Amino acid sequence: MSSARSEIAELTPNATDLRAPMYTEAASGQNTVDRARTILGLTQSEIADALRANESTLHRWRTGESRPTAVYATRLAALNDLIDAIQLLARTPSEMARWLNTPDAAFGGRTPRHLIRDGRCEFVLGALAVRAERPVSPGALYTALQRLEAKGVITSRMGDPTPQRGGRAKRHVAVTAPGMRALRRSLQAYQRLLDGLDLFRGAHA
Repeated sequence: MSSARSEIAELTPNATDLRAPMYTEAASGQNTVDRARTILGLTQSEIADALRANESTLHRWRTGESRPTAVYATRLAALNDLIDAIQLLARTPSEMARWLNTPDAAFGGRTPRHLIRDGRCEFVLGALAVRAERPVSPGALYTALQRLEAKGVITSRMGDPTPQRGGRAKRHVAVTAPGMRALRRSLQAYQRLLDGLDLFRGAHA
């Protein structure tokens, strides 16, 4: 699903080094912990497990008493990206909850919630990207574009009606500077995902 992949491709913190994402407000400790609780329904303990942190550290992030180190910033970015992707692909909160808590063969019979709790957010995000490879309806495409525009990563305008389109106007879309930064972050996230895979596993079996 190209539109879903386009939005999934926004995901991961600003970085100049593929392996060392920089701290950003979007993926801050306070913001991400709150989103994981309210959107995914994770408990404080589950979020701590996902980030391999303790609950007192999460509390300090949420209250602004401290900021995440580079290691935690990377984990927060992965969780933040995953939340964005799940929001995009799940049509309703109930669908999101059902998917999170349903065992999946792609995850060895475990639930996505279990993998998130184990800190494997990028693995789950990669699986979502693969599943997004499906036909997309025009309605879903425009919904995705509206969400992207609301996030400020694209702008759009309506052009003039043309005879080739039966007198209908064409929508012109342009990527914003934040959108380009998001695209670079997505490429970095994808590279980190590839770095964690053994692409030749079983090739010589």
